[in-house]
Amino acid sequence: MKQSVCLLFSLLSVSCIHKSGKELSNTRVESSDSAIMYCIADTIVYDVVIRNTNPYDTWIEKSLGKLKRDQFIDSLFDLVYNFNVKAYDYFSGKELTIKQIEALENEDGFDREHIGKIQFTETWFFDKESKTLKKEVISVALGHELYGDSGEFRGYQPVFKLYLNP
Repeated sequence: MKQSVCLLFSLLSVSCIHKSGKELSNTRVESSDSAIMYCIADTIVYDVVIRNTNPYDTWIEKSLGKLKRDQFIDSLFDLVYNFNVKAYDYFSGKELTIKQIEALENEDGFDREHIGKIQFTETWFFDKESKTLKKEVISVALGHELYGDSGEFRGYQPVFKLYLNP
């Protein structure tokens, strides 16, 4: 297992490009605590389920036990409504207006309560000496649950994407 993790970090470190366009693969980045960190992934995308759609899935329920999901979702919407962050269409990348976000929230079937997944896009830095992994969040995309006509869970539909540190 340890060899697999080391191999993964080695493979990911081959081509790191920072948002600025500067290659980071062999670049040492000094963190606030003076640790020397190397970029191991300039862009890594992964999904996190933040709402359990299966009442029998105790593993997910335990995993989400300390998540303040409603507070987090409301905070993201507040950032958009207060013009602190711009929202973008997940597929087209076009900026969404406040009116479009309001219309989306008023659509039949939309409820913040059914935002059940978040997709993170991040840059990862690793310091092997201190065994420290630092993640820099580039963007967050919200996923709204989709249900079939008979009420069965079918998957997620993107709501919008937010770039947190443009």
